[in-house]
Amino acid sequence: MTPLQIVLPLFITKYTAGSSSDPMALFMKAMPIRLLFGLVFAAIVQVTPSFKDPSTGAYPLSYYLTLLVIYAFHQVSVGHVTI
Repeated sequence: MTPLQIVLPLFITKYTAGSSSDPMALFMKAMPIRLLFGLVFAAIVQVTPSFKDPSTGAYPLSYYLTLLVIYAFHQVSVGHVTI
């Protein structure tokens, strides 16, 4: 996840940087998205046992890819506020 945190600001900075006359507006737009992702992560934790393969005890690649995509969207909302 760290490489994502390093590379992602390079892509979203051009959309969030600039001379904004109201910096709190950016924060207020991003906060509901961040709160929504809290609910999404809670749901992921709830359904995680259903992804586990009972014969091997391993999780499929699709589960990890789902986590990565959700985490990337979450990082965009976090980066949106902190940049």
